[in-house]
Amino acid sequence: MSWSLFRMSIGSHSSRDLAKSSNWALAQRGQSLAAVQRIREGLAAAEATGWRSHEPAFHGLLAEAISLTGAMDEGLSVLTEVLATAEVSGARGADAELYRLRGDLLRRLPCPDWTEVEACFRTAFAVASHQGTRGFELRAAVSLARLLSDQGRHHEAHDLLAPIYGWFTEGFNTPDLKEAKALLDDLTPEFNSSMPMNTAARASCSGGGRDPRSWLRE
Repeated sequence: MSWSLFRMSIGSHSSRDLAKSSNWALAQRGQSLAAVQRIREGLAAAEATGWRSHEPAFHGLLAEAISLTGAMDEGLSVLTEVLATAEVSGARGADAELYRLRGDLLRRLPCPDWTEVEACFRTAFAVASHQGTRGFELRAAVSLARLLSDQGRHHEAHDLLAPIYGWFTEGFNTPDLKEAKALLDDLTPEFNSSMPMNTAARASCSGGGRDPRSWLRE
């Protein structure tokens, strides 16, 4: 779930903003329908007072709360709209996490388009890298690496996630880094058992695999 988006949303906002984020936390506790209604009411009330209710981060929380009710298509519609609004307004700070959320919701559809899911995760990773938001880059890397692993692409998943995790020197008890470490621990036996020695040597010199950042187009 989007813990990093939640933290970013409340980092420098008012108590009114915190109430909206708390409604997202309510959704996390299984009261999704009530949370969606409260978030919508809060956004509408804020818009009536002139507050920037179009702020992408909060609409990302709304989309995820909606998805927790099982309404994936509606959640995806919210994300599509907020990404389009962010492009026009220039408020692009949450784009990486919004694309990652889009990929996650697409993944949870009954018949996912796996190419589109992967494209969303790669876009999220590339945007986060371009913006220098390492927390979002880690989250995108975990989502993408998990998808690659599920498809049997263990080398690619390991080569993607290991250097990103290696950047961090603190915060190892946070949920994001714990999840990354657990996934790496799962990937490492697969990586070591199936990589020939000469392939391992080449990977150590070249970094191995295609750089996911290449998906970002200036």
